[in-house]
Amino acid sequence: MSILLAARWGSVALMVIVLLMMSYILCMRAVLLMRERRYRKLSARWTPILLEGGASNPQPLPTVPPGERFLLLILWNTLRERNEQDAGICHWMGRVAAVTKIDGLARRLLRRRSVRKKLLGLVTLGQLRDRLEWPRLCQIAQSGHPLLSLAATQAIARIDPAAAAGTVVSLIVGHLNWPAAKIASILEDIGPERVSSFLSLRYVTTPPRCLPCGESCASLTSMKSSPPACT
Repeated sequence: MSILLAARWGSVALMVIVLLMMSYILCMRAVLLMRERRYRKLSARWTPILLEGGASNPQPLPTVPPGERFLLLILWNTLRERNEQDAGICHWMGRVAAVTKIDGLARRLLRRRSVRKKLLGLVTLGQLRDRLEWPRLCQIAQSGHPLLSLAATQAIARIDPAAAAGTVVSLIVGHLNWPAAKIASILEDIGPERVSSFLSLRYVTTPPRCLPCGESCASLTSMKSSPPACT
C-alpha cells in the first residue's frame, strides 16, 4: 500500500509540475505577444517621425512614457543603422534622442548586468557621439568580455577618432578573437591618416603573428580619407 500511495502522490506532483511549467510558458508567451504588439504600435507612430519628422512635421514630439523608452531606443538604433549614410536623418535622430531622453537611458544601460542591454547602450552612445561616459567606455573596452570590449572600442572610435586612435590600436593588437571585418570597420571610423603612425609602431615592436588585422589595416592605407556621414 505504501508503494502505491507513494506512486499516486508522485504522479500528482508530476502533474502539478507539468501544469506549472505550461502556465509559465503560456504567461511568457503572452508577455512576448504584448511586447511585440506594443513595439509594432510604437514603430508605426515613431518611424515616420524619426525618418521625416524634421522636414515635414514641425510639431512638438509626442511624449514618451518611461515604460516605452526602451522600445523606442531599440527602434531608434534599428533606423539609425539603416540610414547611417544620410547625414540629415542622423542629425535629426540625434535631436530626437535628446528630447525623448533615450540618450540618458543608454548611459544608464552601461551599468546594467544584462550583456544585451549593455551592448544596446554602447551602440547607442557610439551612434550619438556621446562623450559623457568616455571613461566608462574606455574601461569596458579594456575589459575581458569579447562582445562588450569590441562594442566599446567601436563606440570610442566613433565618438572621438583622434583621441581613441592609440587606445584602439592597442586593443586591436591585444584581441585576436575579433572579426577582421569589424576591425576594418573600426579603423575606417578612425581614419587611416590617424592610425598609421600607431600601426607603424606596432609593426616594429610586435611580432607579425600578433597582428590579426594586418591584411585589413594594409587595405585601409589605400582608402581615401573621408569623414563619416554622421558626425
